[in-house]
Amino acid sequence: MVFDKDKYVLLLKDHAFDHPPSATRLPGTNILQYVEQDRLLKLPYSAVKIAYLSSTQTFVPNRLYHPDQKHIYLDHIAEVKNDCVVRSDDLSLLRAQNVYTVDKAVLNLMQQLFVRAKHFHLSSALYLGYRQCCDLSPNNLFLNVRDHHAQFFLFEHQKLIFSNQFSISSSDDLVYFTLLVYQQHHLSTTQQSIKVSGDFEEGGDHHRALSRYIKLIYPVASNIAYQSRESNQAQLNQHRFFDLQSIEMCA
Repeated sequence: MVFDKDKYVLLLKDHAFDHPPSATRLPGTNILQYVEQDRLLKLPYSAVKIAYLSSTQTFVPNRLYHPDQKHIYLDHIAEVKNDCVVRSDDLSLLRAQNVYTVDKAVLNLMQQLFVRAKHFHLSSALYLGYRQCCDLSPNNLFLNVRDHHAQFFLFEHQKLIFSNQFSISSSDDLVYFTLLVYQQHHLSTTQQSIKVSGDFEEGGDHHRALSRYIKLIYPVASNIAYQSRESNQAQLNQHRFFDLQSIEMCA
């Protein structure tokens, strides 16, 4: 997404790569080819923000965080591989650090392609975006589906009380993990709504499967005041790009 200083959207597009990535290709090869083929991505921009989605991620309260020991916070989640680098995002509203891994080759490539870019984890953007969308309900539950991952955020008003992400390969997986969240937090499947974003199409497989168990499913609406031409207004209004739009909120 490209926009100007007045938040007027000039470009909004997406591109899907093979999943899982081909084992015969170096990490980032698809990204490099895509950037080289799109002249708009090679233009100089005053600011660039990039967010990564990785399954190894956790929030660490500032009082427990030590910048020289990032690896230890991920030891209980998964093995940190040698081809990954551990990074962190400072989330002042949460009074915590978002600690996560990024493929080292992909990060180096993006740093070369976009020299002045700022880099974040997608869950940092989602936390900030969802927090703004919380209403006066005691609990606000959000779900983002992106690249075979389901990311859940549960707020008590605007206070984050739960966040986790799971790898999914089917709608049945999504139903299982969603109901697990409801069960663990004693939420009513008939009274507690869930607001969705990302690859969650209204009337699609995920929606049909989840609506058999969850009564109240709504698309989330971005609170960021973007403007756009009529040609891409429909895209901008879609909850599909909520995570992309929320990257702007990362500092």
